[in-house]
Amino acid sequence: MKKSTDHTEIMLGITTGFMLLYWWLENDILLYIAIGVGLTGIFFKPGASWIANGWRLLTRALGFVNSRLILGAIFFLILWPIAALSRLGRKDSMNLKGGGKSFYTIRDHVYKPEDLENPW
Repeated sequence: MKKSTDHTEIMLGITTGFMLLYWWLENDILLYIAIGVGLTGIFFKPGASWIANGWRLLTRALGFVNSRLILGAIFFLILWPIAALSRLGRKDSMNLKGGGKSFYTIRDHVYKPEDLENPW
């Protein structure tokens, strides 16, 4: 298992992120925050630990929420309408209401080499 990311790497990432935001938005406060976070990461290890642990907590919370939002949106916007339309179009697509005594289908098929060339 890979070792957990070092606090200095997280601090460098946060500092770089604030520097990029400063470059993009040209807001001086972002530059001061980037300098403060960078200096904290270099000179004050307990502070760097607090910031890095807070960052980890934030990313876990965002991952928890976003995964459920994205998967829920995919289900309700894509999969559910396809299933509803499929139900309207074909009544028994899996042949679950077969009229015979058994669901087993006898298939007399002699396999040829062409059957195994491209199985998908």
